[in-house]
Amino acid sequence: MKIVDVKSYVLESKLKPEQYFTWAQAKVTSRVEALLEIFTDEGVSGIGEAFGFSPMAVKACADHSYKPLLLGENPLDTNRLWDKLYTATRMEGQKGVTVQALSAVDIALWDIKGKIFKTPVANLLGGRYREWVDTYPTGLYRKDVKNQTAALVEEARGYLDKGYRAMKLKIGFGLEDDLGKIAAIRKAIGPQIRLMLDANCAYNASEAIWLGQRAEKFDIFWLEEPIPPEDIQGHLEIKEKIKIMLASGESEFTRYGFRDLISKRAVDIIQPDLCSVGGYSEMMKIIALASTWNIRCIPHVWGTAVGLAANLQLQAAMPHFPTSLNPEQSLIEFDRTPNPLREELVEERFEMDGTKMKIPERPGLGVTLNRKALEKYRIGHP
Repeated sequence: MKIVDVKSYVLESKLKPEQYFTWAQAKVTSRVEALLEIFTDEGVSGIGEAFGFSPMAVKACADHSYKPLLLGENPLDTNRLWDKLYTATRMEGQKGVTVQALSAVDIALWDIKGKIFKTPVANLLGGRYREWVDTYPTGLYRKDVKNQTAALVEEARGYLDKGYRAMKLKIGFGLEDDLGKIAAIRKAIGPQIRLMLDANCAYNASEAIWLGQRAEKFDIFWLEEPIPPEDIQGHLEIKEKIKIMLASGESEFTRYGFRDLISKRAVDIIQPDLCSVGGYSEMMKIIALASTWNIRCIPHVWGTAVGLAANLQLQAAMPHFPTSLNPEQSLIEFDRTPNPLREELVEERFEMDGTKMKIPERPGLGVTLNRKALEKYRIGHP
């Protein structure tokens, strides 16, 4: 079996003004993503997704750097092909767009592998630890409204009504402002609901410590990305001075990027993104590394239905560490902001039971690309 073609797709879905939302680094007015499809001479194809906000750059890398190296190759050689592509772009890569594009390649190859062997990707990754995974909503962004606090409280209560027992609040809009929003949300949801904070790298270590120490009384489950990923020493300082668990990793790449975070115990929870760190081939190495240091892994999840399906297969194969009779159960991040690319891009609907999501059981990623939706949202050159 050989690879005969590689196609990349840049997708964009413009949001309505009332759907705009803001995080600490940007206002989101449209949802964008890059997908990659690999075709074989046996009529089997696979689809992968690259996380990031520069999909045209991902497309350029896939089209001009990776496609020529993949044509004629055996798609089942996932580890060898990962090394081949990573090495080819190491001089200008190691992090960022090249690894995001490599992630899409690798996920597509595993999708092909699952279809060839007629089994879900999770089974090829080592077996299914679970058939359902509990979700937590990522929402609670800032909106274009007069009363931000009231809007956040209303949204949080909506998650409570849906049965969620954990939720994540976006912060990074000013220390005092953040603290007021944290207090209002905790009061609204009560003491039994897990509340996580995500600052999207908006602060330095001193500011994060100031905020973390004052937020401790609100029983925060974790503080996510309070500072930029490059500042390993800052992470260590934060961990030493606040009692909230520190989480990070969505802005990091490959096992090499996670090596210091893990080996220096700079965080309590790592959050690698499957569609960004290098796909399944690299993600399983990162998970093994985290298990060696007994650091919990709760992957970051964002993007289209393809990325969600890929992450569900990963969740099925995620081991508990440490193991016990009653381990802390796995969680998957579930983006609740408007996104037609999540709702329309595959033929299947993700099955829910309350706040739990069913892991697809069909071969590969377990989903079928909706070609009409693909063409509807596709932009740029073919």
